[in-house]
Amino acid sequence: MPQPLHYAVEKALAIALGLFLLVAAFRGGNIDEVVVASLYGALLITGLALAVRWSGRGTTPSVSSAAIAFWAALGLLTLVTLVGLIPLAPDTWLALRGRTYYEPVIAALRTMSPAEAPLPLSLDPPATRRSLLLVVTCLAIAYASACLGRRSMLQLLGAFAIVATAEALIGLVQLGYAGALTFSYSGHNRATGTFVNKNHFATMLAMALPLLLLRATGQFTFFVPHMESGPMGRAWWGAASAVVVAGLIASTSRAGLIAAGLSSTLACYFIWRRKRTVSRPAMIVGIALAVFALAVSWLTGIRRLIESVVGSGAADGFASRAQMNGQTWDGIVSLFPFGSGIGSYAIVFPRFQTPPLTGFVEYAHNDYLQLLFEGGAGGLIVLVLLAAAAWFAVELTIQLGDREARIAPGAGCLLGALAFAIHAGFDFPAHIPALAILATMLFAAAINPAIAAAGQRRKPPVGTLVPWAPSVAGIEPRFVR
Repeated sequence: MPQPLHYAVEKALAIALGLFLLVAAFRGGNIDEVVVASLYGALLITGLALAVRWSGRGTTPSVSSAAIAFWAALGLLTLVTLVGLIPLAPDTWLALRGRTYYEPVIAALRTMSPAEAPLPLSLDPPATRRSLLLVVTCLAIAYASACLGRRSMLQLLGAFAIVATAEALIGLVQLGYAGALTFSYSGHNRATGTFVNKNHFATMLAMALPLLLLRATGQFTFFVPHMESGPMGRAWWGAASAVVVAGLIASTSRAGLIAAGLSSTLACYFIWRRKRTVSRPAMIVGIALAVFALAVSWLTGIRRLIESVVGSGAADGFASRAQMNGQTWDGIVSLFPFGSGIGSYAIVFPRFQTPPLTGFVEYAHNDYLQLLFEGGAGGLIVLVLLAAAAWFAVELTIQLGDREARIAPGAGCLLGALAFAIHAGFDFPAHIPALAILATMLFAAAINPAIAAAGQRRKPPVGTLVPWAPSVAGIEPRFVR
C-alpha cells in the first residue's frame, strides 16, 4: 500500500479524534445525545485506526506493554459493565451477596405479578447502559491514539492545549463580566468554563498545564515538526500557560489546584532541574508570566481560594468526604464480589448512608472507591491493571528518554494524566464524559512510543566539540562555528 494512503488515513484519524475535544463544550458532555454521538464517533475512529494499521506496514508506532495493560483494563471494565446487564432469575438474583436487602421489594412485586420477570445484575440498568456507551468510547480512543504517529499526535495535543486555553479564557470572562456567559448554574462567583462544576473545569486545566509548560520552554512543538521553537512561539505558549494558571486559580477548586495542578507543575519543575534544560532568560520570562498569572488571579479568585483553604469550609469538606468514604467502604464490603453494577452508586448508596451525612449523594467523590463499590472484584482487577499500566508508562518514559535531548511530549501527557488520577481521589472526573475522554487520550499518548521518545538533541554551544563527529582517517573532530 503506498505511503500517501497511510498519511491520508492517519490525518483523518487525527481529525476524528480531535472532534472529541468538542465534547467539553456541551456541559462537559453530560448530555445523553452527546454520549450517543460519542459512541458513533468511537465506531468511526476504530475503523480508521484499523485502516491505519493495515496501510502502515511498519510506519505505525509499536505497541508497548503499558498500552496492552491499559487496553486490558478498559476491556475488562467494558466486560464488567456488560455483565451487569445480564438478566437473572429472581431467586438467583436474591442469592447474590448484598441483594437480600431488597427481598421485601421482590416479594411485593411477586404479589402484583405472578409471572416473574428476570432481573439484571445491576441495580440501576439505565445508568449501566449509559456507562457502557462511555466505556466503549474510551476503549476505542485508547486504541486509536496508539495508531497515530508522532507528528499527528503532537498536532492533536496542540489542539487540546488550545481548547484548554479557550476554556480558561471563558472562565475568566465569566468572572470579569458577570452574566455574560451562562454555562454555570451557580452564578459567576467561580470560573467554570463550559462545565457545570468548578472542579471539573479545574481538572481539565490541570491536565493541560504540564503540556503547556513544556511547550512554553521549547521542549517540543505542536504544529511545526523538526524545527527549533522560536522565541515568539515560546512567548505565546507561555502566555497561554499563564492564562490557564489564572483560570485554575479562579476556579477556587482546592483539590483541582493544590492536589492536581500544583503536583503536576512541581513535577515539571523537577524534570527541568534534573535535565538542566531551562536557561536563565527562560527562567526570567517564566517568573514574569507567573507574576502576571498571580496578578490576574488576584482580581478573579485567589482571595476566595485562600478563604476556602484557611476557613472552616476546607475542614467541613474533608470531614464530609471522610464520612462518605467510610460509608462507601461499608457498601464495598457488603456487595463484594459482585458489586452493585457500574453507574448504580446514586440509587444504592442511600442504604449505607447514615444521618450525619446529609443530602443526596450522587457520586462517591472518590472514583477508586466508587469503582470497587459498583464493580466488585472486577473493579479491583481493573484498578490493578491501571496501576500496572502506569508503572509500565513510567518505565517507558525513562527508557526512551535522553538526558542530552529535550523532554519528550509523552512526559507532559503522563503528568496530565497524573493530575487527573490525583483529582479522581477527591472528586468524580471519571464520570464526566469530556474528562474521561481527555484523560484516556492523554494516557494513550503517553504510552505511545512515538510520543514517549525523547525529542531533538539540543544544539551544542558555539566553540564546543561535536560529540557525535569523531575523527575519521586521522582528521580531528571539528568545532561548531
